Amino acid sequence: MTSKLCIETVFSNTSPKYWQLMASKSDAHYFQGSSWSSAISNNYHGCDAVWITAFQGDEPVGGMAFVSVTRAIFTQLYSNYEGTFGGPFCLSTLSDEEKSRVNSMLLEEFAKLSSVKKVIASTVCTSSAEAGSILTSAGFEKQPFTGASISLVDGYNHVEMNVIKKNRRNERNRSLKRGCTTGVTTDPKIIDEYYPIYLRATNRWGSIPVPEQLLKDLLADSGGSAFMSWVRLDGKLIGGHLNFSAGGIVTAWNGATDLELKDIFPASVLIFTDVEEACSRGCALLDLGAHGGVDGVEQFKRMFGAESDHRIMFSKKTMIKRIYDKLKSVTGGGA
Repeated sequence: MTSKLCIETVFSNTSPKYWQLMASKSDAHYFQGSSWSSAISNNYHGCDAVWITAFQGDEPVGGMAFVSVTRAIFTQLYSNYEGTFGGPFCLSTLSDEEKSRVNSMLLEEFAKLSSVKKVIASTVCTSSAEAGSILTSAGFEKQPFTGASISLVDGYNHVEMNVIKKNRRNERNRSLKRGCTTGVTTDPKIIDEYYPIYLRATNRWGSIPVPEQLLKDLLADSGGSAFMSWVRLDGKLIGGHLNFSAGGIVTAWNGATDLELKDIFPASVLIFTDVEEACSRGCALLDLGAHGGVDGVEQFKRMFGAESDHRIMFSKKTMIKRIYDKLKSVTGGGA
């Protein structure tokens, strides 16, 4: 680099005007673009989007987006809000040495922000080679976990016939013969049908549902990068997956089906639909996310040819946060 690198940090629910163009010139995935952080900050009380940008002269050459969540007088920083993956990204035109320098500066800025007195916790999921030394030196702990993804490099026909197991293909075929139809939409109106199914599912899971408006905003404001795979029976929606596409990767993020109709296999139909749409978009990978150590979930993904991969979260907590988490686990209280 001929010009000196500098860092700019902006707190705003709207991304800097150059952000999305910069992200499109890199291998940034959806959660590092502008739509995700803006939608999160606009739908959760006390959330602010934060945009760290590395500049070479006047040109933005790398960035890192995250959300700052304030409760009472304390703040937590997340580049992995709602189970997603953040971390730094750079322009693809940079050399490996330049990318390393930019990644380092972005992570150092994040580490500095995490050290502000009122910040009680910070997390980031990243495979950046620079993260280990920079973040552990700043008090972060390295926490490996396992995810699963399906390689799509050989195209849909290959994945359908050679990667996905025969019994999953049989389930999809039986479902279609019983009258199910499937497709993809970017229309946020589908959330009106999907959200009641999702609420019943989160009640079964014992988890806190994401806001309905968040799902609508993600579909409405992503420029087509977010899409909903759906399955219907006799015209009635019985399941859906909200997916995100960017950087050659489709991430299946939020999904639920009507469990009373599990013998019709709507979940299997949805994965086939996700795969087909991801391939049609020219993506090389369908990321099915982490399975949380649940064997049944892991086995379901494996039968679709998903291979396990190792991911890393870096987490930093103050003593106040550790005490709070311990009390919450004892009382069973919410976050």
